[in-house]
Amino acid sequence: MQSVYQTLRIFLYVALFMSLWKGFEWSRKFWDKNYALQKEASFLQKTEIDSKNKWIDSLQSTYSQSVWIEAGKNYQAKNNPKTKPQLIKLSTDTLQAKSLQKTFLAYPQNNLKVLQTFFGALQNLEDKANDHYRIFYFADSQIEGDRITATLRTALQEKFGGCGVGLQGFTNTNNIKFSIQQENDEKLQNYFLLGKPLPNTNQTYGILGQTYLYSEKDTAGYTIFRKSDKASEKAQKVENVKILFRNTQTPTLIDIWEDKNKLAQKSFEPSLQSICWSVPLQNEFSEIKIAWQSEKSPEMYGVALDCNRGITVDNIPLRGSAGLEFNKMNLATLQAQAEQLKPCLVILHFGVNVTMNATDFSFYEKKMLEQISFLKKAFPKTSFMLVGVSDRSYKTKNGFETYPAIEILRRVQKRIAFQADCAFWDLYEAMGGKNTMPLWVEKGLASKDYTHFTLKGAEIIGNMLFEALWNDFQSYKGVQ
Repeated sequence: MQSVYQTLRIFLYVALFMSLWKGFEWSRKFWDKNYALQKEASFLQKTEIDSKNKWIDSLQSTYSQSVWIEAGKNYQAKNNPKTKPQLIKLSTDTLQAKSLQKTFLAYPQNNLKVLQTFFGALQNLEDKANDHYRIFYFADSQIEGDRITATLRTALQEKFGGCGVGLQGFTNTNNIKFSIQQENDEKLQNYFLLGKPLPNTNQTYGILGQTYLYSEKDTAGYTIFRKSDKASEKAQKVENVKILFRNTQTPTLIDIWEDKNKLAQKSFEPSLQSICWSVPLQNEFSEIKIAWQSEKSPEMYGVALDCNRGITVDNIPLRGSAGLEFNKMNLATLQAQAEQLKPCLVILHFGVNVTMNATDFSFYEKKMLEQISFLKKAFPKTSFMLVGVSDRSYKTKNGFETYPAIEILRRVQKRIAFQADCAFWDLYEAMGGKNTMPLWVEKGLASKDYTHFTLKGAEIIGNMLFEALWNDFQSYKGVQ
């Protein structure tokens, strides 16, 4: 009997040993497989990050030099503090020679004629036509401070002529720009499309989405624009000033000074029509002061600082906007100002203020199509282009990652563009695609809100957009 127990004991020991061995083997294979998968995933992730880093580095080397740079700033500061930095022009051919041959511009049915009005304007300027054209660049806070637009403007003006910084508001509360200096009467009040409503239902917003008024107890106001040494050489030159306004109640007297010399004075009788008073400058631009007197405040819409010939890019930031508010503006006013300013291209660049928690953007799609339809009525002789949403990140346990909604929104925006017969520039792909924003932040090209571009990053975006338009303009000429 005892031998039977010993035999059973030995059998159990052997069975236990075999079970432990099998378990060990299974565990080893399981962890080896998972380790291999983790290693492969880590390798793929590292490869992807390396690839994105190389892409961003190539963007920096190709597009980080704008058409103008400050030369020798540190050296001059050490050796001669009174010497101002010199602005040196770099030919945009340098950018063209380094082209990455990826424009990320798309057209419905690959039809370049979607931008026919814009490309036709560029062709006229190339043929030395004595005309002036402008681009309305509407966007959210991504372009505040003249980011992106300053670079695009300068590159276009180097190729096709033009000068000045285009449309400016009568106050400059949030949109501090390096391309122009501005001072205004503190009594001026700014009424914004997305902010403080206008006090009178008969009043309307101008092309900037803003209207400027002084209070009922005041009868005068002023705004001063000064040349900025930080601006491009082209931006520092102005040949004429255009004042957009409407005075519906009482006569308005407007004075314009160049430095301390009065350039022009004119009295305007009350009218329901939007007025654009254009005055040529007599001297080199240094300082322009605009002052007005009226018993009741006129509706002041904006000032354009332009050339007589060439092209202008107007920086029109609508902070907090998702691009769904344009039809709150007055259609007749916009149509009148379009006739006065003659835009050849409207760029709509929105997305970062659209909710990032959604997966269904059907409401956004419907409303955005309504806005584009409205704007096409306002600017009937104009080409249209949409700029897709840029990458945007939020913090997770694994670090900063792209909002899941970004890629959905980007596809919806492209569909909107094609339905509305607009060109589409895929900024998300152009900057590197998914999970690219953290790398832009690391390289100082985007802010630590993982949403907005820095000046360096905006310069790259502006030059990329210019090259995309330039390359497709060459293609357009080839098929004419």
